[in-house]
Order: sequence, then structure tokens, then C-alpha cells
Amino acid sequence: MGTVDYIWHTGELIPVKVLDTLPVDVLRRNASLPSERWGSDHLALVCELAFADDCKEP
Repeated sequence: MGTVDYIWHTGELIPVKVLDTLPVDVLRRNASLPSERWGSDHLALVCELAFADDCKEP
């Protein structure tokens, strides 16, 4: 399994938090998406971004 999607951002934004996707072993056990347990083949990409200027020390 490889990367299927990205969240692109400029240098003005810094990733602060990232939500993990389903573990690879879970995806392999279910063979494919959608499945009986996960009814969609769309995986959410979620991250919290901050403006770089807000992260600098005063």
C-alpha cells in the first residue's frame, strides 16, 4: 500500500497535529474498502495547521 492522497500547504503553514488513518494491518485484513465494517472507500485526511508567524517565539 502506498500513498493515495496528500494535504498540500505552503511554508506559511505548519502542521501541528495529524489524525492517523486506519492501521495497515486492519486494511489488509478487510481486503478492500468499502467493506462490511467500513461502508465507504473514502478515508479522511485530517490535520491541524498553524500560521508560521503564530509559532515563532516573541
